[in-house]
Amino acid sequence: MKSEQATELKLDAKDVLQKYIDIAFADITDFVEFGSEEKVEMDDYAKPILVKHGKPITYLANYLKS
Repeated sequence: MKSEQATELKLDAKDVLQKYIDIAFADITDFVEFGSEEKVEMDDYAKPILVKHGKPITYLANYLKS
């Protein structure tokens, strides 16, 4: 019965072991992108908050994209 299942699935112990190895050594950046970007500070009306000389206030925001 085990032999029939292996034949139907076309898998053997080496295939399963290789999958476990791939998972164990996977790099998180293979699945998600992360970093930081500069954003403009907004007021309650979604308008940029400005300081002297009309320059907007900015801040650094971290992001994670999957």
